[in-house]
This record gives sequence, C-alpha cells and structure tokens, in this order.
Amino acid sequence: AMDLANFKISLDTLLDVAPYSALGETKPKGRAEYDLRAYGTYADPFADGQIRLADGSLSLGGYPSLNHLTFTMLAKGRDLTLPKTDPLKATLAQGALTLDGTATWALGGIAKYAFNGSLKGFQLRDLPGLDGAEAAGDLAVTLKGDDSGGMLRGRLDAERLSYQADIKLS
Repeated sequence: AMDLANFKISLDTLLDVAPYSALGETKPKGRAEYDLRAYGTYADPFADGQIRLADGSLSLGGYPSLNHLTFTMLAKGRDLTLPKTDPLKATLAQGALTLDGTATWALGGIAKYAFNGSLKGFQLRDLPGLDGAEAAGDLAVTLKGDDSGGMLRGRLDAERLSYQADIKLS
C-alpha cells in the first residue's frame, strides 16, 4: 500500500507534469494498493498491473472535491484503464460520479484519452468565477482527445438553475 500523495509525486516526476497545470494542482488523499511491474528504459518506460483505492479523495484548487473515491485502474504498457464493468465511483457536489475509459501516457503527460462520465443528482453553488450561480441535476459527458487538444461533449439535465448578481450601472 502507498499513500496517494506520495504516489502522485512519483507519477508527476515520471510523466514530467508541469507544476501549475490541472494535473499538477490535483491533490489526492488516501491509501492505495498497487501491484505494478515497471519495465523498459528510463527514456521509454512501461507498466503493467493495477492500482486500487477505496474511500479516498481528490481536490483541485477551489473546486468541489471528489469524496468516497473508489476505483481499480488497470495498467498495460502505456494504457491506464478504468474498466466500464468496474468504473471509478465517487461523490462530487452531493452527486454520484462514475467514470470509465482509457488514457495513454507518455513522457511529459497524456498522449491520448477517451472517457465517459456521469454525475447524477449534483448540487453546485458559488464555483470559482461564478459567484451567485446555483445548479442541480444530472450530467453525462464524453471526453476524447490527444496531446494536441480534445473534445468534451455532454448533456446537462438541470432540475434547478439560477444566477444572481449585483451589477453597477454608470
């Protein structure tokens, strides 16, 4: 078992993650069990095995944290997979989050990725940059791309959506 904060330091070093990027600002908590076999050369590394986490958490700056985070991530060569039959599960903004898909890593970051996610029964309030906004409902998304860009597609079914602001007119 390994503390996730320590594992992330190793992973950031291996992937050469920029310190102020979204991946660099991610802060995991919890203890993961892992069974990984690394092979290849320093310039061309690979890994096979799995990483399991039960009841961890993950935060990114001032955004809502993922809590009760549970997953089994499979590693094969350079692919990291959250299986559709056993997706990542967590609580986010009081909603039930699930995520499955595959990311292919390379030195310097993620080379390509394809994920499906859903967030059922969420409630958001006062996100950074959106003070006064509230939303509640369900969200389903797909996220696909590579190191040159990506596409986020999805559907938001809002049970409640409101925005309140004071605007000074001169």
